[in-house]
Amino acid sequence: MKGKSVVTFLLFFSAAFFLFPQSDDRRTALLIGNSLYKDAPLKNPSNDARDLSQALKELGFAVTTLIDADREKMYNGIRDFGKELAKGGTGLFFYAGHGMQVKGANYLIPVGTDIQSEDEVPFQTIDANLVLSKMESAGNRVNIVMLDACRDNPFAKSFRSTSRGLSVVEAPRGSLIVYATAPGSVAADGTGRNGIFTGALLESIRTPGIDAELMLRQVRQKVMSETVNAQVPWTSSSLTGSFYFAGKAGGGESAPVTDAKKPVLKVEKSYGSVTVEVKTRGTLFLNGSSMGELAAGSSGRLENIEAGPANLEMRYTDGKTETRTVEVPKNAAAAVSFSYIERLKILGNMVLIEGGTFRMGDAFESGESDTPLHPVTVSSFYLGKYEVTQKEWREVMGTNPSVFKGDDLPVEHMSWYDAVQYCNKLSVMKGLDPCYTISGTNVACDFSKNGYRLPTEAEWEFAAKGGIRSSGYRFAGSNSVDTVGWYSGNSGAQTHPVGRKKANELGLFDMTGNVREWCWDWFGLYTSASQTDPVGASSGNDRLGYDRLLRGGSFYDDEHSVRATYRDRYMPAVLYHQNGFRVAARAR
Repeated sequence: MKGKSVVTFLLFFSAAFFLFPQSDDRRTALLIGNSLYKDAPLKNPSNDARDLSQALKELGFAVTTLIDADREKMYNGIRDFGKELAKGGTGLFFYAGHGMQVKGANYLIPVGTDIQSEDEVPFQTIDANLVLSKMESAGNRVNIVMLDACRDNPFAKSFRSTSRGLSVVEAPRGSLIVYATAPGSVAADGTGRNGIFTGALLESIRTPGIDAELMLRQVRQKVMSETVNAQVPWTSSSLTGSFYFAGKAGGGESAPVTDAKKPVLKVEKSYGSVTVEVKTRGTLFLNGSSMGELAAGSSGRLENIEAGPANLEMRYTDGKTETRTVEVPKNAAAAVSFSYIERLKILGNMVLIEGGTFRMGDAFESGESDTPLHPVTVSSFYLGKYEVTQKEWREVMGTNPSVFKGDDLPVEHMSWYDAVQYCNKLSVMKGLDPCYTISGTNVACDFSKNGYRLPTEAEWEFAAKGGIRSSGYRFAGSNSVDTVGWYSGNSGAQTHPVGRKKANELGLFDMTGNVREWCWDWFGLYTSASQTDPVGASSGNDRLGYDRLLRGGSFYDDEHSVRATYRDRYMPAVLYHQNGFRVAARAR
């Protein structure tokens, strides 16, 4: 086939609750078409984005179109798209240009990228999961993602290994996935104005009265005919209802017929919905009636509310309340945000971390062990404001194993086993119930006990990212590593007194650098499944023997290794001058 090969055309429909007829919904779209790559330019992506943009505008979408965008423009465009999605309705994202799969993750390649090796991909591209994350956070009834990306990796010659196309995405409940060609095959760019698949889509998408799945079957037939069966679009579907790009045939249901001799007054009410977002856990009330509880940092959607003014109230566990008056639009959604944040609760040097749900892992600079991104819910707990100092260690254990000496320096050069022994001894000193049962190298943790313990990895990352107060920083409390942490670029190759750098959003110090911090968990690879209060792998079976997890990086690590998502691991018996810890406890 002539022209540059083009990959996968993916549509992802995510339906919360169930599918409604879409003609009355708010429709928002972001389209990106990248053609002007320096070393491997493409002919049609910019045309595809422009032409589909015009079609979607005709179908009632509010469209933003980016042509030949660099990484910053793509990232900012997706961020703004996420804000629009939060207002409700249907969201659609389209991307045409180069894309690639690296270690099971899909990346969209901006214009101006200079990738010299495979390990640079996460730093210079956009992880496709970012779009899915924005859509998941919005919680709209229908979301659509279209990816038309180059199947033949243009940078493959610089990589040790190659993977054709994007990784296959399973169709979760209420979704439809369509590829421009079968996995492992090549999709043609086409010799005309548009790619073959996009051209066929443009011919069919405006057809009224045809649901999306039937329309896409027609697109498949057109593509197969044009390529003489060399390109066969491939689908995976779990939709339970219909979606119409151009509306139902006939404009909907017919009006009822009434007896002309007996006039009937039919009063019709209009309804809409409201999306609610909260910072602090509490109970939501609508016009004085309880609608249910919302967790900290979560959002919810109230459906079938009569159009017109409505009074919303959040009642928090500490007795505080917030009210909002909103005008509910007809057949559309309004958005309401409650901003109250409960004051931090600090018990001595322990900070109460109010529980919530977050996406664990890294979407941009991912490595083998910190992907895929996955939703995790963490219950409330206490966490040490500082890393355990040498003075605190000496008062409990009677010794000081540290290489660098100083009362206010973090204790280091102690093993994971030493850390759990410290937690138990401190618990006894404070009149609390020890969490750990220790028999040689066999250690069990009873998380229901009120004593001190190591944080789980999920607790640690949730707290490092700022918990329910998170601002989405790369490091714990800032995007500037020098502001919040001691690392190889500013430490002088030694530890520093705790609490000298800026705290993060939760008032926690030194979650970035200084010393790596032991966590409870055995090392294990992430999965995409959602989890609640995970405690890690059941045992340590890593072939290198580096089993227990450490987080946060140290004074000796580079900037990449002190990110809030970076994972490290060591044998639990190792003594190392870069390893320390902080204590945790269940919320009392």
